[in-house]
Amino acid sequence: ELCCEKTAEIGLNQYEISNFAQPGHACRHNLEYWRGAPYAAYGPGAVGCTPGTHFPGVNPDDLIRFTNLKHPDRYCEAVEQGSPLYFEHEPLSADILRTERIMLGLRLDEGIPSELVNNSAVQAEIRKGWVEISDNGRVRLTKEGKHFCSEVSLALI
Repeated sequence: ELCCEKTAEIGLNQYEISNFAQPGHACRHNLEYWRGAPYAAYGPGAVGCTPGTHFPGVNPDDLIRFTNLKHPDRYCEAVEQGSPLYFEHEPLSADILRTERIMLGLRLDEGIPSELVNNSAVQAEIRKGWVEISDNGRVRLTKEGKHFCSEVSLALI
């Protein structure tokens, strides 16, 4: 809480539980993860999340999370041979995507769309003082609720 007070005093906004920035300068890269956007994976051990177009036997419209080969030599060999660069992948079901949008989106000051969650669960968290409904109808953590983000996420999932 002291960190939040001190950063606010010097003009930094807490746009995510553990991230602060000057107005208009939030990390766009990380916001993509927290908002559930697809992302590429470049290099050994990198993790990506893209449509399944490059994965045999997978619906091209499904989102797939994958991990690239971790050992640099194996990764380079795969590049040189034109082989797949990933060693594991998983399709992301609608349930997994919803869970991640709630879990990651609640970390953001902007919160999550209310359509993602059950209204009675939201009302229970409001009664605890841990969430609120913003002016634009999004469910977001209160100042106190930021201390209980994991608990709120579980309750809303």
